[in-house]
Amino acid sequence: MTLGTERLALLLIAALLSPVWAAAALPEWFQAAMQTEIPAYDDEVGAAILFDEIQTSISENGEVRTRHRRVYKILNDAGRDSGTISVHFDDETRISSFRAWSVPPGGKEYELKAKDAIETQAFDGVLYAGNRLRALRIPSSQIGSIIGFEIEQRERPYGLEDVWTIQTSMPKRLSRFSLSLPPGWTVETHWVNAEPVEARTENATRTWEVENVVEIHDEDSMPPETSIAGRMFVRYFPPGGSELERRVHRTWTDVGRWYGALAEGRVTNSPDITAKASELVRGRTSFLDRMRAVAGFAQRDIRYVAIEIGIGGYQPHRATEIFENRYGDCKDKVTALRAMLRALGIDSHYVLVNTNRGTVRREFASIHQFNHVIVAVPLPKGEGESLPATVVHPTLGRLLLFDPTNSVTPVGQLPWYLQGDLGLLVTPAGGDIVELDAHDASVNRLERTATLEIGANGTLEGSVREVRSGWLAATLRDRLLSLTDSQRAEYFDSRMANHLPRHTIAGLTIENLEAIDEDLIVSFELSAQDYVRPAGGLLLMRPRVYGTKAGSRVDLEKRRYAYAFEGSSSESDAFTITLPPALRVDELPAKVSVSLGPLTYESESTVDTDNVLHYERRYVSRSGTVARDRLEELNRAFDEIAKDERSVAVFTP
Repeated sequence: MTLGTERLALLLIAALLSPVWAAAALPEWFQAAMQTEIPAYDDEVGAAILFDEIQTSISENGEVRTRHRRVYKILNDAGRDSGTISVHFDDETRISSFRAWSVPPGGKEYELKAKDAIETQAFDGVLYAGNRLRALRIPSSQIGSIIGFEIEQRERPYGLEDVWTIQTSMPKRLSRFSLSLPPGWTVETHWVNAEPVEARTENATRTWEVENVVEIHDEDSMPPETSIAGRMFVRYFPPGGSELERRVHRTWTDVGRWYGALAEGRVTNSPDITAKASELVRGRTSFLDRMRAVAGFAQRDIRYVAIEIGIGGYQPHRATEIFENRYGDCKDKVTALRAMLRALGIDSHYVLVNTNRGTVRREFASIHQFNHVIVAVPLPKGEGESLPATVVHPTLGRLLLFDPTNSVTPVGQLPWYLQGDLGLLVTPAGGDIVELDAHDASVNRLERTATLEIGANGTLEGSVREVRSGWLAATLRDRLLSLTDSQRAEYFDSRMANHLPRHTIAGLTIENLEAIDEDLIVSFELSAQDYVRPAGGLLLMRPRVYGTKAGSRVDLEKRRYAYAFEGSSSESDAFTITLPPALRVDELPAKVSVSLGPLTYESESTVDTDNVLHYERRYVSRSGTVARDRLEELNRAFDEIAKDERSVAVFTP
């Protein structure tokens, strides 16, 4: 599990059984925020932030003190989840103040202090004992309640930089970021998805302020929230000659050099690691076979603890610790894999990435742009030239990219959410931004074939075979591996019910479910009653037996963001349906061809001389987005595809 959420929930429930609220005077900034007028928001907005302020102060020795104040109002049931306030901290961070206040609709004022907070280990396992979570639960989180908190922290950060996230899922009436620097220090900012605002300077404090910040509204097939959220990156510089200059990361080379110094020493070895690596590759001669064996161990045998870098610290644990405990987060899994590869004489490198595609911006170097780590391995000449998950570096040559955190994506491919994005390759010389190319659609295939026939009573019967590769196979594998055999049968049955209400599936077989380097193949026998329907002396039948390619129409009036396609794919259906001899075609659906930006779609229905109906279609999508001003075209494309999927062939009996 990601957090110690079950343990925390139990502790919070216990705390609620013996309330510790005390009546108290509200601070002036809370009282001032309460007077803020709130406009009418959409029903989806559960809470609105009235006041949000982050005050950061830098000392001469680089210590950072941060005070975060926030006041928000719960508007409806959806906002009641905002009643828990939590903060992460570790050995490098000290929480000096943690307080909360609440004013329910009745008007009575309550206060909670740090002593009332529940504290627990943030992540499971002895390796993460130093990562803690402190939380306050507001018992009176009712509709209409106004809640506020103040958190003060002290830390010694790895770098002299920060990021101010302006936009969240809650609208903000007033948001403020203040930075106080020692004499002689300077500052640099970079704005993303927001209009730059000039800072107001008073003595040694700079203050940026924005009003009426629109919330990020949840929409189907929208880009990741962090890729569209307004943010301000800030970097501060000590005077020249200061020993703190080494903590300033002006370029990507600086960021890479810093991370390399932080993490390289963790790629430790031991007799157990060497023995295991040797055991895994025994009898394997080619580089890729050896790589697959070791990578598979990192995927399967080192349990993944889902912690983003930054939250769980940037420095991985030592490979020997990870190997001994058999678990770790993304940077730990990469570190253990690198240690095993090194034991075999194979070099490798860290690559910092973000699982939210589009978040990383090349123009401003910052460690805060990343939340995940993968590995890059130099490929011997002539090996892996056709693999899609590669990048060519001017000095390191052709590199294989691999994510050991993803247990269902094979060596040679990347998860769809990392494709078409940027990463920071950590090299001996520092670091370089590299492009993680989107895989060609042909890598991610779904080939569906069915040989069927219509019985005298209108029943459709026959065999179906589905072959998947790439991320289409990985996604289905991830779903099926957690299910029992009976649950898998239920899954396919419920999926078919959306297309054929009166159907049965028998003889379900799944090939290569755990063999992630192979195509995933699903086969079954299908029967559907009353597939041919009478209509005024004619008979109707849908050539598309099942499978949906049409996306949901976009509400053009409410839509705010572009439409994002998950990943490239090439999907085809080939259905052959043998018709009864007495059935004669009267009319077939028209041939369809649709093309718009990232997608193309073609379908055709024919009947041959043996009275066999052939329905063939091909759908190709590519990683990318359709801009907001082209969504009307996208709707028309979806409409054309949906029309084809509903269309029927007409026969005379």
